[in-house]
Amino acid sequence: MGNSFLERLGLVSSKRKSSSAAKSSNECAGDTEKNIAKKSHEVREHLMDISEELFAHYGFEGVSLRQLTDASDIKMASIIYHFKSKEGLYLQTIQRVFSQIDSIRASKLIEVDKDPSLENYLRAYIGAPFIVYAQYDPSHYRARLMWRLSCEDPSIVEKVSKMMVSEIMQEYMERIHQYYPHLKSDDFHELIKLIRHFINATLAKSVGETYDVKMLRSNDDYAEVIERITQSAIVILGSK
Repeated sequence: MGNSFLERLGLVSSKRKSSSAAKSSNECAGDTEKNIAKKSHEVREHLMDISEELFAHYGFEGVSLRQLTDASDIKMASIIYHFKSKEGLYLQTIQRVFSQIDSIRASKLIEVDKDPSLENYLRAYIGAPFIVYAQYDPSHYRARLMWRLSCEDPSIVEKVSKMMVSEIMQEYMERIHQYYPHLKSDDFHELIKLIRHFINATLAKSVGETYDVKMLRSNDDYAEVIERITQSAIVILGSK
């Protein structure tokens, strides 16, 4: 019995239509999943944009979930779904800034490895946050958010500190530490903490109450501040 006979009966055509319909259904399902993923990403980014501004203004304790829902026009259930809690949203918002800083540090590390020196490693490490604030933070919310960290609850600060220990940061620490082989690991990392505090102190002077960056108005200003902190870091690391 040939296909022509089956086609006349409509059997082959039916199968082809069924196969075509299944393929179309699968394509639609794939498109739907992509749309859902895209929408989910957009919601997460929007919530982090809003939380960045609010947490920069009022700190972690000063912002409620109700304020976040009102400002973002997104239901509380959606915030809980995406971030589990206000703390989860706060930490992910901070992590987004860290990820941008790490990305710049990673690209800078490739350049510095071609011309390695203590100053170059420190300059790249220290400069990355300021590049983020200069290029990606026109409202200066991220700079103020980072500055406020020292004022947050110790339990929050501890969690954020653990988030900061990324693979790229460890790469920098290994390279910088080799210039101070006499320093024990604990002493070295304590000095690195002092350098981070120096960076935050600079931010404290830079970010005004009205979110106007007083000191850092141009790339030249940033370069000058980065160089100043770099030289101070060398003094700090050489103090032991």
